[in-house]
Amino acid sequence: MKHIINLRYLKRRLLLITIALSFPMGIAASGSVAMAHGWHGNDNGNWWNNWKNRQNFSLQGDAQLVRKHNQHKNIVKLRSDEDPGFGAVSFKLKHDKTFADLTHLSGDYKIKDGDGCGDGSPRFKLKTDEGNIYVYIGPSPDFMNCDPGWQNTGELIGNNDACRFNTSELGGDACSTYDDVLANFGDLQINKIKLIVDGGDSEEASGGDGRQVVLADNVVINNKLYTFDNHRHHHHHHHHDNWWKDNENEDSFWHNN
Repeated sequence: MKHIINLRYLKRRLLLITIALSFPMGIAASGSVAMAHGWHGNDNGNWWNNWKNRQNFSLQGDAQLVRKHNQHKNIVKLRSDEDPGFGAVSFKLKHDKTFADLTHLSGDYKIKDGDGCGDGSPRFKLKTDEGNIYVYIGPSPDFMNCDPGWQNTGELIGNNDACRFNTSELGGDACSTYDDVLANFGDLQINKIKLIVDGGDSEEASGGDGRQVVLADNVVINNKLYTFDNHRHHHHHHHHDNWWKDNENEDSFWHNN
C-alpha cells in the first residue's frame, strides 16, 4: 500500500512539473506572436484573430487599439496620413440585413486637438453589392467644425438632417436624408459597416499638417455594442503604442502619433 501511495504521489508531482514547464513556454510563444504583429497580428489561429472574430470586427489601414489612461478599457485609434491614407474598423453583420432592417447606428468619437471633421471624414460606410451608402459624422450640412472632446454621433438611423446620407454611388443623391435612403434603397442588403477616417489630405480635417487622427469607442449597430475591450492582453505592447492619455493637459499621445 505504501508503494502505491508513493507512486500516485510521484505521478501527481510529475504532472505538476510538466504543466509548470510548459506554461511559460506557451505564454512566451503567444507573447512573441503578439509582439511580432502588434495589436492586429495576422497569424492564422493566434489569440488576436480568435478574439476579433468573436467580436465580428477587424482593423484596416492605419488603425489600432489603444488603452485609455487609468482605465481598463481599449479604444480604437484611426489615423489618416500619406501612407496608407486611411484608418478603419470594419464590422461584419452576423445575419443578412437590409438598410430597412437597421435599427441603431451610433458611436463615440474624439477628434485630435488641432484636427477637425471635413471632406466627409469621419463617416460610416454601409457596403452593398451595388455600391456604398455613406453616413457622415458631425454637424450638418457641411460636417465640419466638430466639437472638441468626446462626442456621440447621436442616433443616425432615422436621422433626417440635411445631407447626412450620401447615396451617389447607387445613383441617388449625395445630399440625402434617412427617409430618402429608406424610400429608394431600403431593400438593399448591407454586407458590412465600416467606420472610416481618411481626411489627412484635407485642410479642414487635418488642421493643415496632413494627418487626421480620431479615437472611437462604443459603436452601436442594431442591438450590439462594440467596446473593443480585450482584458486578456491589456499589459502587452505599452512599449509599442504611446498610450492615449484621457486628460486635456496630457497631449503627448497626439504629438507622437
